[in-house]
Amino acid sequence: MHAPALDHYRFTRGTPKEQQEYAAELIQALKAYSFVKIVNHGLDDPTIEALFTRTHEFFALPRNRQKEVEHLASDNPQRGWSAVGVEQTSGLYSREIGRPVDELKDAKEHYDIGPPEDAQYQNQTAIGTIQDPCHPAASEVRLNHYPAIHTSDISDGSTARIWPHSDFGIITLLLTDDVGGLEFEESHKYGKFLSVPQGAKNELIIDVADTL
Repeated sequence: MHAPALDHYRFTRGTPKEQQEYAAELIQALKAYSFVKIVNHGLDDPTIEALFTRTHEFFALPRNRQKEVEHLASDNPQRGWSAVGVEQTSGLYSREIGRPVDELKDAKEHYDIGPPEDAQYQNQTAIGTIQDPCHPAASEVRLNHYPAIHTSDISDGSTARIWPHSDFGIITLLLTDDVGGLEFEESHKYGKFLSVPQGAKNELIIDVADTL
């Protein structure tokens, strides 16, 4: 059982009837699966390729270069680079399995970019095409990187790429590479996770999490 992939052209270029049908299918899929894939969403292939290229280039930089735009731990929104293990996503999961959060590590690093007009929590640096589409002010972009890791670090149960978690109150748009591994908990079926079939890089995954 998989969530459908919808063609967004049916909404942006379709007839009123096609728009209504698309909207109904979108809501139905989000209620059933909490996520859906869409194509022809407006981000063209060159932009997506540039995004992945710039992401690979940044995370391949020497550590001292990355630290020039490091996010310093605070209660403010994350802006800039955060090293592997800085973020902890196991808060909910740790309580379910009865283990302290400090024992459950995340094996990822990331770079966070807020909207350019946000004067209170400014970005560490501008990244041009990656930052430009980040509108309106409630939006932000995150570039995740999952570096190579020994299987023994995963098998002992104390480290995960990212722990089961919930994106509270937000709608997340995801682009993934050709590695795969993304899973979503099936709506109304606690503890049952659906693997997201790997598709083309231009497939946009919409995740509503607990919003619906």
